[in-house]
Amino acid sequence: MNLPLPVELLYFRSSATSQGIQLDWASAKEWDFSHYTLERSNNGKDYSPIHVEYVSGDSHTTKQYSYFDRQPQYGANYYRLKATDIDGTEEYKGIVLAYSGTKGDLELAPNPAKGGAVRLRYLGASDGTWVSILNASGVEMARVLMLEHNLQLPIEHLPRGLYLIKVWNQLESRQTRLVIP
Repeated sequence: MNLPLPVELLYFRSSATSQGIQLDWASAKEWDFSHYTLERSNNGKDYSPIHVEYVSGDSHTTKQYSYFDRQPQYGANYYRLKATDIDGTEEYKGIVLAYSGTKGDLELAPNPAKGGAVRLRYLGASDGTWVSILNASGVEMARVLMLEHNLQLPIEHLPRGLYLIKVWNQLESRQTRLVIP
């Protein structure tokens, strides 16, 4: 017979910030209980432990816990919370998902450009990353799918002027200016 672990979880949640991912959980009761283990995965299947939170004695009141993941993986981050009893029995108490989109700046060279092409580098490129070239009036002059971290962006068809290079995907949007003298 499988008995539930001696912990009553109230919630387990995540929120992404520009510095990382905040994880919070709370219990209503804990008795004869050892610790929580936070695990992270980028695919929702293969998890690795990133933090262990030991509890201090029995409690019949609400206890709140938090952990700040300062090094989330780029894109999807799945977190699951494992509860471990003092006898070693384990039970998963929940899974949450948060997205991290901090993969670096947009690099464009040469800039100012004199025709031909410019090299665009963006480490955050993933499936579904697009590049748009907009003129000073905001009119889209070209759109290209960015399949890798580096892209040779043709600009020979563009007249002199100031342009906005916008890169975006489901996680974030970045932009920079391009000058063609």
